[in-house]
Amino acid sequence: MLNDSVYDFEPGTVFLIDSWLTHAFGYTKRDNHLLHLWGNLDGKHMSASILRIGLSGQYGLDPNARIIHFSPELERVFTTRWNRLFALENATDEVVLKYMRAPLNMILDEAAFQAYGDSSPGKENTDIPEILKTYIRIRNGRGCSLEHLERVFGYSRYHLAHRFQERTGFTIGNYINQVRIEYTLSALKRGLKQKEIAFGLGFSSPSTFWNWFQKHKASLQ
Repeated sequence: MLNDSVYDFEPGTVFLIDSWLTHAFGYTKRDNHLLHLWGNLDGKHMSASILRIGLSGQYGLDPNARIIHFSPELERVFTTRWNRLFALENATDEVVLKYMRAPLNMILDEAAFQAYGDSSPGKENTDIPEILKTYIRIRNGRGCSLEHLERVFGYSRYHLAHRFQERTGFTIGNYINQVRIEYTLSALKRGLKQKEIAFGLGFSSPSTFWNWFQKHKASLQ
């Protein structure tokens, strides 16, 4: 979903979405046996994680995949091309491919290598807390209840909560609030309306969102 509209996609489709546009994802019963690479570029670094869609749209994080971190050099190539493309008016599909095909292919190749091809000695196992943080940031905390995270990650909520707090020093709930507050402060500076922000963060109404924001915003000030 993007700006209150639903877009279908076929395998091989790439969506490039500015972080300030309200968006969400979901799968239908027609979606079977797919891999979905979710990337996140937060202005500091670029990372990604892999979702595995099984039967009838049921999905979870690929248990064999690690969190994927891209090099600063690759991030700069992607960002430069993206910014140049974004500055154009009425870019055609051909122009989009001209600007973005090469950096996207580089990203896909590096993602596949890190996730499944790198068998070098000393390679660490899946870093659950870091993947949790990336997943929460990608979704801006939207719908990231412990029940949802339990289903997606394939671990009990108690195991996830313990591993996360042991590594980071704070709870999953506190981290979700932090991500949401940071997004809200930046979105307000960019002129987004309460309704738009509330939808992007998954609140049931603008008033519910605003009450939450007034309660928690002091934690980052």
